[in-house]
Amino acid sequence: MAVVAEAADGREAIRKAGESLPDVAVVDISMPGLDGLEVVERIHGAHPKTAIPVLTMHEEEQYVVRAFGAGASGYITKRAAADQLLKAIRRVHGGGRYLSEDAAEALARRMGKGPADRTSLDALSTREIQVLRGLALGRSNREIAETYHISTKTIDTYRARLLKKLNLRNNAELTRFAIQNGIVELQSRPPRIVRNILTSESKSARYSGSLLFRYSLSLRHENMQGSGKTASRGGVRSETDQ
Repeated sequence: MAVVAEAADGREAIRKAGESLPDVAVVDISMPGLDGLEVVERIHGAHPKTAIPVLTMHEEEQYVVRAFGAGASGYITKRAAADQLLKAIRRVHGGGRYLSEDAAEALARRMGKGPADRTSLDALSTREIQVLRGLALGRSNREIAETYHISTKTIDTYRARLLKKLNLRNNAELTRFAIQNGIVELQSRPPRIVRNILTSESKSARYSGSLLFRYSLSLRHENMQGSGKTASRGGVRSETDQ
């Protein structure tokens, strides 16, 4: 399994996915610029045959449900054992679905909720959560609007809806709510895990090329004509310390 490209943000990840057409693309939800949910939705929409497991620090049930709704085929939290990443890649590459134990528990909690157990977060749309995250990260309405190709007036409308639905008064309270509910994290430097997995795995298998996102991994299996061998092209969005 070899690393061939690396993307620093969501837009670059989408572009490189289009150039390399990977079979599997592992995407982190907390990406700079365009968030991971939007990246998953756009890659899935443009390349529906590409399986997309999500690798993320978020264990909240909201993200698990929304990731699958956007087109993800797996969900692995960074608390999971490192070897689960390879297991997830193989599973989704074969057409299956994969949930790490933490993600499965979160999904079970979500499915077990009755109407009385629903929280204010459950009432938000995915776009409202994306706008909430942008505001909590200190981005201006113009910056958020440019990210999602919508007008600043539309962002104003989403902000007003958020304040009303959450019964909050200003951006400071929105930011506090976002932090308390795991919409944004106070520090985003992820642990190093992917490169070590790839190094050890490549010793026992033949791989010829891959698509490397900053936080994503992809695989493609191809029969090599005339040799009878099978090669795999993969890409990893690697988790490296800055």
